[in-house]
Amino acid sequence: MSFCEGVSVCPRCGGMRASPLMGAAGAALGLAVAGTGAGAGAGAGAGAAAVNQSIRGLTDNVRGTPRTLDSNMRMVLEERRRREEEIATSQNLFQEIRVNLKTQTDQRHVIKQCDQSEQTGGEQGDEQRDGEDKERDQEQEEEDREEETEKEESEQTGADQGDDEDEERDQEEEESDSEEETEEEESDSEEETEEEESDSEEEESEQTGRKKRKKHQKNRTSNRQIQTVDQFEINQTLPGTIRLGLLNVRSMKKNASRIKRLITGKKLDVFLSTETFLKDDTADRVLTEASPEGFRSHCQVRTGGRRGGGVANQFSEELQGEQIHFDSLNITTFEFVVTELQHDDWNQPVVIINLYHPPGYNQQRFRTFLNEFQSLLDEVRKKYSSFIVTGDFNIHVNEDRRSYTDEFDFLLWINNLTQHVEEPTHEAGNTLDLVLTSNVESSLPIVRDDGVSDHYTVYFDAKPKDTTDKTEENKNEEQKRFRQTKE
Repeated sequence: MSFCEGVSVCPRCGGMRASPLMGAAGAALGLAVAGTGAGAGAGAGAGAAAVNQSIRGLTDNVRGTPRTLDSNMRMVLEERRRREEEIATSQNLFQEIRVNLKTQTDQRHVIKQCDQSEQTGGEQGDEQRDGEDKERDQEQEEEDREEETEKEESEQTGADQGDDEDEERDQEEEESDSEEETEEEESDSEEETEEEESDSEEEESEQTGRKKRKKHQKNRTSNRQIQTVDQFEINQTLPGTIRLGLLNVRSMKKNASRIKRLITGKKLDVFLSTETFLKDDTADRVLTEASPEGFRSHCQVRTGGRRGGGVANQFSEELQGEQIHFDSLNITTFEFVVTELQHDDWNQPVVIINLYHPPGYNQQRFRTFLNEFQSLLDEVRKKYSSFIVTGDFNIHVNEDRRSYTDEFDFLLWINNLTQHVEEPTHEAGNTLDLVLTSNVESSLPIVRDDGVSDHYTVYFDAKPKDTTDKTEENKNEEQKRFRQTKE
């Protein structure tokens, strides 16, 4: 960069070099020195004045060179810093673009995985549903075989009984003849053995007495243990409350005797079962076998030719139960049966809705279930304010992945329904069998493995709210009757 007319300075190293003007000044100086004659003196004087002036400008420029050099270096450094900042900002912009592109690709990848998971979930649900249908078909086939074998055995036993009767008659005639002959011989031998038996009977009586005492003590201790467990697990019911039990029985026909023992042993007023596997032609007979005396039942079998499923409500005759039908509803995702119960201490009835929601559903089918379940609740609310909803919902309310559970909880919230079961109800550790109440006082459910199926029994007590006035009236009436009879 040029700083004066006579000297140029290098901006990189700071060196100086002569410019063309400096060369012209030197040439003029040589001419002035070499000039001769009369014109030479005047030329020399003018040349000397020009040289002096150029030398003065040169020295002035040389003196000001360091100051100009510092300002130039500052400009160069500022330019370099500016370029570095531009490069840094461009790199940051490029980095941000890369991050944005990466996030976009990650989002696309996540969306693709979600789509794949929904597809695979639906496929897995279908596979799971097919597997369960196969299991239920096998169980139904076994039940059909058992029915056929029972019929064949009954026919064979009828024919065998006829043959056995003839044989028994012949044997009786032969025995009557032989008895007459042996009576005489026995009479003689009995006299000889009476003395020996009298001694041995005394010893045996002492031994048997000791054994009976030990057995009686064992039975008393075992009965005490069973009673303490039952009293600890299930408290006595309060006035106006009923005791209920809920269980996925996995074939009521196979477990009819066990169900009957559960109802009588736990003193249940209502027993609610799912996956009964009942059929139209045998449902009444099986329910009669599974119910104790003084019990009635309502049921719903699976329609459409599919095996498995089915629900049933068994209840005491004192509750005056009546079945409610909702034929106007088109329910395709679950099976249900509804029973209206009434108690002497209640000022309003309680409706029991017992349902079975099969597993193996996808998101679309699950939302269809929620819509149909909401339609059922809307129909019940038109007439009743207190109701209980029970059943095997096959919704894992205990899991952290709550994509389905959150939607189900929201439905419960908008319908003012309370879910009471907090323990696992299946041997795999999931909470599938639920108890939902609306305007009903319910005790904390007790979950117990009774060994009937792969599900656990849920026991709880319940009564409708605002029944205290009715119970007090009944108590007062009982006290008046007692006083009248006493007088």
